[in-house]
Amino acid sequence: MTKIGDYGFAKTDEKRSLFIFLPEEEGNMPEERRRLCGELVEEVHLPSQVWEIGRYAFYRCSRLKRLSFTDSLQSIEGGAFTGCQLARLDIACRQTRRTCLRQFLEEQRFELEVRISYEDGDNVEVARLIFPEHYEEAVENTPARIVETHYHGAGGDYRQCVYHKEIDYEEYDSLFAKAKARESVRTLIEIALARLCFPYRLSEQAREEYTSFLRKCAGDTADLLFVRDDMETVLFLLEHRIWEGESLEEALDKAQEIEQAEAAALLLSKRRGTAGKKTFEL
Repeated sequence: MTKIGDYGFAKTDEKRSLFIFLPEEEGNMPEERRRLCGELVEEVHLPSQVWEIGRYAFYRCSRLKRLSFTDSLQSIEGGAFTGCQLARLDIACRQTRRTCLRQFLEEQRFELEVRISYEDGDNVEVARLIFPEHYEEAVENTPARIVETHYHGAGGDYRQCVYHKEIDYEEYDSLFAKAKARESVRTLIEIALARLCFPYRLSEQAREEYTSFLRKCAGDTADLLFVRDDMETVLFLLEHRIWEGESLEEALDKAQEIEQAEAAALLLSKRRGTAGKKTFEL
């Protein structure tokens, strides 16, 4: 298989495509086989042989949240993901650093998590990026008798960071200052955590900016991580001393407030371990 056919997984009565059907169960031979389409499609992993996705291939697959593919996929035809709200893309770059990510970003206006693994023999480097939601709004300017287009969110700017099918990581990181004025604290935390935990091509300046932000928003960051029980990231913040001093105390207060016993014990242990250390300024 080298192509996902037009309307292949789409929720439609279209009959011109090569559809995909669920396997027939033993002892149950329905007169008409059941199509694998629409709400039945939740997660798709494309093999490296697939190089093209046809028109409206996943049209109205409203429960499709995750898609993985390789750099072999180079073409996505119009409307392939119309009616979808993807949450995560996983891309394996095995031959080149060029991907069709830009085509996904142009079709998806909602927040999207992207993980890209750059494979070079046994060496694998992973980048994790958050592309915020963005949308356009037509607003009538009555005195001028024109309709103006208003753009909301920083997602539109982030989607411009892909040139010639490659991501410009420096430009991506430079947009964080602008995003602070246009995005929610939760989205900003997600962006900062993604880049710090997977620091592919992360400059020292960008690292410092993300770190400073997370220290200032330690309470909100802790609330986000504790609610989804993400202790792995909590350990990362402690081990890399992103949470220390006031930010550590703020995170501890949040853990005690929401009665997150495991996190509170971990943070208390960290505080005791640093309590005896003294800092001298010369």
